[in-house]
Amino acid sequence: MASTPLGFDAQDAQALEEGTFSKPSNSTARSSTPIVTTTPTMIVGLDSPSASNGNGNVIPPFSNQIHIHPTQTLPTHLPPTYGYLNGIDTDTKQGGVRSLPHKKSNRALSAASIVASSTSTSNASPGAGGMEWESFKMRAGTVLRQCKRVWDKDGLAGLQQKWRHTAVPSQLARAPPRRRALALLTLVVILLFLLFSRGNSNSVGNEKAHAILRDSGVSGAIIDRTTGTHRSANKAKVLESFTNPYGFMNLIDPYAGGVFNPSILVLPDTVGNDRRFLFVARGPEKYEVIDGDDTRWEHVLGCFMIVLKRAHLNLPYLARETELETLKLPAKRKVEYLRCHDPIFDQFIGPEDPRLFFTNDGQPLLIYSQTGRSPNICRAIYLIDARVVVPGLSKALKKGGWNAPIVFSEQTDLIRDNQFNIEKNWAPFLGEKDELHFHVSLVPQEVYKYVPGMTLRALDPNPPKHNCLTSIVNAQMNRVKFHHATPLLRATLCRRGECKPDIHNTVLFGMIHVKYHPEPYLFYERRIVTWNVTAPYNYLSVSKPLTYSGTNQADPIFTVSIAWDHPSDRHGLGLNHGFLDDTIVTSFGVGDYGSAYIDILARDLLTDHEICEGFGKHSLFG
Repeated sequence: MASTPLGFDAQDAQALEEGTFSKPSNSTARSSTPIVTTTPTMIVGLDSPSASNGNGNVIPPFSNQIHIHPTQTLPTHLPPTYGYLNGIDTDTKQGGVRSLPHKKSNRALSAASIVASSTSTSNASPGAGGMEWESFKMRAGTVLRQCKRVWDKDGLAGLQQKWRHTAVPSQLARAPPRRRALALLTLVVILLFLLFSRGNSNSVGNEKAHAILRDSGVSGAIIDRTTGTHRSANKAKVLESFTNPYGFMNLIDPYAGGVFNPSILVLPDTVGNDRRFLFVARGPEKYEVIDGDDTRWEHVLGCFMIVLKRAHLNLPYLARETELETLKLPAKRKVEYLRCHDPIFDQFIGPEDPRLFFTNDGQPLLIYSQTGRSPNICRAIYLIDARVVVPGLSKALKKGGWNAPIVFSEQTDLIRDNQFNIEKNWAPFLGEKDELHFHVSLVPQEVYKYVPGMTLRALDPNPPKHNCLTSIVNAQMNRVKFHHATPLLRATLCRRGECKPDIHNTVLFGMIHVKYHPEPYLFYERRIVTWNVTAPYNYLSVSKPLTYSGTNQADPIFTVSIAWDHPSDRHGLGLNHGFLDDTIVTSFGVGDYGSAYIDILARDLLTDHEICEGFGKHSLFG
């Protein structure tokens, strides 16, 4: 005799073998779960062989011979009860004895046919036929639902593939003609049911769902099904960081408190991975009282950074590779009789809002706002070569093969015609012959060319008060202010290697801020603007408002710089030039306490634009 199954004593096991078992004997080893034998009258499925119970009675493969607790083992003399229709696979073996594991079967169609059996036993209990009929209907319904799911997802090809992976064809070939005909008739009924049934509206292959997903316009937006109106009409375009698995912004030096408004300049790959990211930002202020006046000392910090990823989450962030040092940009406190037009600036002393950018020959320039030197200037714009103030930068660039001469070896204040008492947020860029220019004002548009040792003069001394920006943004000018956010870069409007850059397919572009300041809230709306690459550098287009994935409006988001992620001189165009398929690193401050960045393709910034008047009324670049 085989070993006694769990929950049965020797007497029960012998009764099972003889076919006379009706209820467990009084044994301490019996299972608390009642065990009932039923005699099947139907066989469901064709992929499992029948077996004898030792008494001459055939046990069909899908019969409910014994109801056993999941922790018990089938008696060794019984074949496994295959569960393809009810979602379990009983082929798992434990110690040579088949058991009932709790896992889903992938052979959902292995019992596609349903065949009646004339086999019965003499000890069938009353009502067994009704129980088997209910079991038959339940399993048949399960088969139909599984077939329908495959049909909705993959169609006829999916059913054919499932059919080929089952034992049904071989079983049909060996089945008697009458049973074979009944199985084929059942299959035809199933196919007709699938053919004339309505598709599942939640199916991936549903045509209506595909049409909604493909439509990126307003008509394809999410609609309130009760009112027929749109739940929200988003006016902004969301920019996602493609190196972040969630598309969110990436943090910069997340453990440095009080470091904000960062500017990142990515150096050429040849400098080495540990020196690729040059970082400068505003640092914590130092407050003191001098001669009875509140004084706030500003500082600019700088270091090299490297990209790391958080364990398990795979979230990238920029971490310090070198020590974060205060850059040597000295400033003197103004004498007491010199006051700023805006009294709040009286207490500010020192550099703020630093921005890094490359010239095409590899000069890493740093532009920032600083205490003015002249009696009538509260704050002026200064320029210096970053190699002078950032330790290790000159060595890193030389290692990478970039050793441009240092032109701005000391703090150089930029003075222009009609100088304001307080100057902030100038955007440097390279003109058509790589000369250094500054875009000073957006409305009206004021562009100045740098000439060493001379006062900057405007290209257009009388610009119009209204232009493309005021027309497209259509804001109340008494409630908003336009100012630059980043330096300007050059981009050729094709993928690298697909076209030859010229003045007709290349633009200048940069990010601007539309500053809304209805008390007590402060909000910076971000947009990308493009200009001609030739003088007088007219406006070409303005993007939709932009927002960064992972940010909110609880704190002002202040964008500081954009930079090509892998600058090179492969095509002789310089480090300031890129293409639509090149990556851009955009860095920004979160409130006055944190720093972050995103990396995106240039095409993400140069799409969804509105063309300025005179160039048509359609989207820019597709």
